[in-house]
Amino acid sequence: MRINHVVSSVLLGAALAGGQQLIAAERKVATVPEEFRNGWTREMEAAFWERAEPLIAKFKGKANPLTTGEGEKWGLPNSILAYLAGDRDAALAAMQAEDNQSGSDHAHTKGIDLYWCFTLKGQMRKYFLFGEEFKPEYRARFKEAGKIWSAADPRPSFETILLFDDSNKALHAAAALAMEKMTGQKFGADREKWRAYWKTYADKGWKEFEEYERIKNIHPHPKYGVGTGPVGATWDPAVRGFWADARNTDNLRGMREVAVYLMAEETGNEQTRQIFKTKLLRTAKQFLGVGMGEWDSEGYHAHTIAAYLNLYDFAKDPEVRGYAKAILDYLSTCGAVKYYHGSWGGPVKRDYGNVAPWATTAATLFPWFGAAPKDQAHGDLEHAFVFTSAYRPPPAVVAFAQKNFDKPVEMLNSHPAYEAWLPGNDNEPEFYETMYYSRTFQLGTEIGGSRGDMNGFKLLVQNTEGTADFLVAGSSTKPNPGNICTAGTGDRIAQFRKLALWLNGAKPDAHFFLTMPKSAVIEDKDGVKFLRANQSFVALRPINLTWGNNTTVSGGKGKSALPALTGKGNGGQLAGFALEVGEGDYDKFVSAVLAKGKLVVNGLEAELTGSDGSKVKMVYSPSSKPDVWRNGQKHDWQKHFAVYQTTTEGAPHISLGWKERKLRVEAAGKVFESQLTDDGKYTFTNR
Repeated sequence: MRINHVVSSVLLGAALAGGQQLIAAERKVATVPEEFRNGWTREMEAAFWERAEPLIAKFKGKANPLTTGEGEKWGLPNSILAYLAGDRDAALAAMQAEDNQSGSDHAHTKGIDLYWCFTLKGQMRKYFLFGEEFKPEYRARFKEAGKIWSAADPRPSFETILLFDDSNKALHAAAALAMEKMTGQKFGADREKWRAYWKTYADKGWKEFEEYERIKNIHPHPKYGVGTGPVGATWDPAVRGFWADARNTDNLRGMREVAVYLMAEETGNEQTRQIFKTKLLRTAKQFLGVGMGEWDSEGYHAHTIAAYLNLYDFAKDPEVRGYAKAILDYLSTCGAVKYYHGSWGGPVKRDYGNVAPWATTAATLFPWFGAAPKDQAHGDLEHAFVFTSAYRPPPAVVAFAQKNFDKPVEMLNSHPAYEAWLPGNDNEPEFYETMYYSRTFQLGTEIGGSRGDMNGFKLLVQNTEGTADFLVAGSSTKPNPGNICTAGTGDRIAQFRKLALWLNGAKPDAHFFLTMPKSAVIEDKDGVKFLRANQSFVALRPINLTWGNNTTVSGGKGKSALPALTGKGNGGQLAGFALEVGEGDYDKFVSAVLAKGKLVVNGLEAELTGSDGSKVKMVYSPSSKPDVWRNGQKHDWQKHFAVYQTTTEGAPHISLGWKERKLRVEAAGKVFESQLTDDGKYTFTNR
């Protein structure tokens, strides 16, 4: 039996405190060779399943086909989890249900939906993990569909040009042929001419170059041709015209590219397999080289992890399984940096308004990371992949996620442009982040503040429930910020450990907001506003700002609401506030802030001195990298390129240099080190 199809049906039962046992249950778990594993102890594995069992039980009776459109996004994970909960027959029937568009959108793939990216993610786990329990005729039909679908790239694009970076000359010839057919240009194998041609469209924005790719599609949909267009918010095949969902975010790209690779490998479409092996290596090199454009998204990070769990579990080529592990080790490290007691903190891209524990990704990673009450944990559809995968993060990464280390610790991190694979987008970072971990809180900021779909400021503080309360800051030209997590008006945020300056010179008459825990107590002393939240405290000093009445803000429509402190800029050159976070004895903190703390503002310059004498200073500028001084030292942005770097000495430590592809994580006496070489060899050690 091929290793990627081996399924381990294991009877789970591990001794717990007090002599209790886990509920014994038969599970489907993919098997991978030992050399690809991160070496969890029996105790770690038992704790994982102790957290998993009650979450699995919530999906009893939830098997459901949901085959209209991309309904399998929900239907397949629900059915997989229902199988794990004991509904074997109902789940297998739902997985094999006839698709509602089998005779139309998917007729060319034998009625099997291989279009929608979220569907592809579930289809791969369904076929490779559960296929041996399917009716033989359905399994054969699925395999034939996969052979038809992966005979050629189902979503041809300008990215074919990246094949010229591979050492395989046969792929260069295939790329030149495909690009000449797509563009009409005769550049042969001249990589630089192709990249220059691509850049003329890429510089116009994603809608422009994806519309070009749609119109020039060399592999149009059998029913809809190149589609009606235009490129925008509608993704169905009648509009986009491809054989596979054309969306190009990191999570959706992962779902699509993994699926094409796996089906090409399964059905013997060797050229397609080689093409997508190259694509997957490029992704691994990008992630470990400059990071991920869709970085740390609370809504999407877990989807990306689930996509590459499929590759890790089911790829036959050991090099490709190595790429998958490289990607997953990176993604789990990203998760460890932002995970905090069942919550997701720090700056994030694509923030959909999380102001409470158990957001999608935090819930997904809880079985791996724990450090939060299991009786409060939320079930998540991506658990269908986590609970059936052989992958476990490195023990050092788990220890860091649990914040099992001596504190305080500060990190300076970076993130690339959103579409990091486009020509020129990996020249330097676009986002510069500071993360600070103390005994009872985690503070994270990004120099440019919140904007677009990203958050630039989150302070998470431990609460009495064992999770965390959220303090999210934002600014708006309106009295109500809408989504507090993405509200910004040209802010700049400088942070040195527990100190932060929030300055706005673009809209110095803006409205400012800071969410508070519902149990927080606020008092004013000598011009400083003190906020007391369980064991953590915040001292706020206004900068050309008048504090207003408390209000209620949310993370967007339908999201949780929190009380918030408000302020209004007074106009002039600059407005904002200075912030210091403390913990321990509240009265001592207040006394130290009033006795030793100081704020000096001069024109566009502000400097905050903390209660311990540490300092942070910034000169406001619309530049994405304003002048900043951290404890008296001018910050060198050229030294802030590393994807991850720890500024405090000793363990814990996470390092991943810019374009170095060498990851090191150390926490709780555990060390993980890995390297991805230019030729795609991935090596790692856990000790």
